[in-house]
Amino acid sequence: MDDKTRLHLKYDLTGGFDRPDLKSLSVRARYQHNDDWAVEPQYALGAESFSCAVEHRLDADNHVRAHYDQGANTGR
Repeated sequence: MDDKTRLHLKYDLTGGFDRPDLKSLSVRARYQHNDDWAVEPQYALGAESFSCAVEHRLDADNHVRAHYDQGANTGR
């Protein structure tokens, strides 16, 4: 998309080519604002679940990452 944003589309073909559907599709984006922080939302159409991760780099050796998964109702 641009130098700060990446978009990933994943389509699971294990079900075969005979009946493709959108439930096998997941979409993930990553926005890297600068070297210090990034946000990465993801949506899986088949599971209808949303997750989001935020990462902040404190210095060269340390970083903090928060992750929430709506489908599993968990956060880390």
